[in-house]
Order: sequence, then C-alpha cells, then structure tokens
Amino acid sequence: MTLLKIRTLKVHYPNKIKAIDGVSLSIEPGQTIGIIGAPGSGKTSMAKAILGLIKPTSGMISLGGKDITKAIRRNRSPHRKKLQLVPQNTNAALNPRKTIFQIIAEPLRNYSKLSKTDKKKRVDEILTLVGLSSEDAAKHPCQFSEEQRLRISIGRAIALNPKLIIIDDPISTLDTHTQAQILNLLRKLQEETGFAILLFSRDLRAPRYLCEKLAILHKSRFVEYGTTADICETPAHVYTKRLLTATPDTRPEIREQFAVSESEQDTHPDYYYKGGTEVHKLKPLSDTHYVALP
Repeated sequence: MTLLKIRTLKVHYPNKIKAIDGVSLSIEPGQTIGIIGAPGSGKTSMAKAILGLIKPTSGMISLGGKDITKAIRRNRSPHRKKLQLVPQNTNAALNPRKTIFQIIAEPLRNYSKLSKTDKKKRVDEILTLVGLSSEDAAKHPCQFSEEQRLRISIGRAIALNPKLIIIDDPISTLDTHTQAQILNLLRKLQEETGFAILLFSRDLRAPRYLCEKLAILHKSRFVEYGTTADICETPAHVYTKRLLTATPDTRPEIREQFAVSESEQDTHPDYYYKGGTEVHKLKPLSDTHYVALP
C-alpha cells in the first residue's frame, strides 16, 4: 500500500502568494524522493503542510490510505509519530537550554511509555546510530559543529521509528565531504530501519546520489518528475536543464550538453510557461517521466 499520497495540494498565503499551487505526489514504503527547487520555491511550505504544521488551502494528504489532512494538525495526533522532520535550520531547531539527551528523548516522552532506564538506553542507542557517543548526551547544542547538530536532528527524527522522514534542505549548506558523510548515514539508517525519505533540496547534488525519483519544483508547481536517470540524463524542461548546468559536476561535457541559451525561453515563452508565467500541467513522456509542457 502507498505510504503517503498527496493530491492537488495548495498552500496560499495572504496577498495572493501561492507557495504551492496544486502538486500531487505518491511515496511508497522505503522509497526516497527528492524535491528540488530554488529558495522561495515553496519547499518548506510543502513540508510543513504534509506534517500538519500549517493548514493547506486545499488538497488531500493520506497516510496508509487514510485521509489525515485535518487529523494531522491536532496536538498529539497518532499520525505525527509516523512522520518526522529534519528541519532546514538545525541550529535554531535545537533548544540551546536543553541537553542532547533531553532533545532526543522529547518525542519518546510525548509518544512512548518507556521507563527512565529504557529511555536512556534508547537515547544512547540513537547517538551510536548517528555516529556520536553516549557521553554526548550530557552536552548542549552549542558544543557541536553544524554537521554534528544535523546528526542530532536526524537522531531525534528516528527516535520513534517513523515511516517517513522529511528532510528540509539542511544538507545543501554543507561542504561536499561532509554532505557525503551525512548522505551515507541516511542511506545506512534507511537500510536498517526501512523508513521512506522525502528530501527537499535547492540543488541536485544530494538528491542525485540518494533519491530514486526526483520532482523539480518551480513557480509553485512541478515542472518535471521522473526517475533520477530520467531527470539527470534526459531533462525536457528548460528549468531542469538550468539546474543541471548549475550543479557542480566533474564531467564538463555534461554541463555543456544541457546548457541552455538565455534566449531559449524568451523565444518560445508559451512552450515552457502558459502565458509566459504559469506552469503547464504535467504530461507523460514515458511510463516514468513527466514534464510540464503544452
């Protein structure tokens, strides 16, 4: 059964701001999907709507075949433990007054009935899983590097053995070496526990390595969706090509292959955007590859 299904999700704010304007997506158990878009494209709004942290303007979100669009917004909703977040700003997300033990144990305290001894044992186990030591439990967030704080956030996210972890773009700010270490950690944890991942990113570096499928978000909608091979090897939308060209690659011929002239979109604006601004509906190019073209 499909783990998470999103249908025509819309998140509109006052002053006619459309953060998300009718996106649909399905995630299977254990699957990894990347949502790629520039800052301000609506990635965080989409993540918060799925988690029930903001109210969608319209659309439907179902978990395991059950509509949770309204239920997920309630405090202590049983659905919340199945969906966990690794936030964009891990520094701001970790309470500086609390110890690492208190931070990781918080979801256990809210949603489980573990004894004090079992809770400590679980926190020590989680710290080991994310590459830290049990001695770190007594420390505070300010005593750790950005990479280590991200590991702590991942530890808190996996504490309740969730079905889906939403990662809201904290990896893009890391250097390449550190980014690779975090991606390897996520892949290892996923293999061991079987959770699905929805990875939001501003570029294609991390999603290209970690994800099975990619969705390109632009102007509040998906402009292209398909397998990682579809998107990275045969991109069809001008925005996807520009993302690929802007993504660092050790093979210069790849960048040259998808280079887009500045006049391509201007010469045929309606081909890529209705009226020059609105994204077309997705249409199939193959069984796995969809693109927003007329």
